[in-house]
Amino acid sequence: INEKPVYKETEIPNPVAFYSWTKYWAEQLIEDKMKKGLKAIILRPRMLLTPVIHKKNVLYNMLVKYSKFHSNKNSFTVVDDLLLATKHLIEKNQIGIFHITNKNTTTPYEIALLLKKYINPDKQIELIKKEELDKKDLIRRVDAIIDTTKLENTGFKIKDINERLPEIILKLKENIEKNKSS
Repeated sequence: INEKPVYKETEIPNPVAFYSWTKYWAEQLIEDKMKKGLKAIILRPRMLLTPVIHKKNVLYNMLVKYSKFHSNKNSFTVVDDLLLATKHLIEKNQIGIFHITNKNTTTPYEIALLLKKYINPDKQIELIKKEELDKKDLIRRVDAIIDTTKLENTGFKIKDINERLPEIILKLKENIEKNKSS
């Protein structure tokens, strides 16, 4: 299990992937405009989770594509909670950078166990070290634990990921069943 630092909005990002660099460069452009009077909110969610069936949905892909999972702790963001936090920040006239992740952490392995429990009891799950997983793919996965104190200081109460996961997994199950019957 990883012992990673907790990242705050005030830290300068050090992306490892090109995609992450593009997000950082865009943030820099927006922050430059903010220095000249632009009022903007920069949102930083992490590992978006949703019950919507889609080929890019992390939960859905974990259910149907993958069988090997690591146990490194990470922050995750439930999309519905991201939307509520965004609405809250707009209503409070907030500006600047805000991390928006659900409280606490979980692991891909723990999520896979919940998918097995709630949706597919026959799902084959193997716990492997993250380093083994990284050797198999060209993509280097980054583990990150995100601090949300700044968001919470605005009065927003973000929900715990470990409470939200069963809710959205059961909703994903419902969506899969609806999709099969239509």
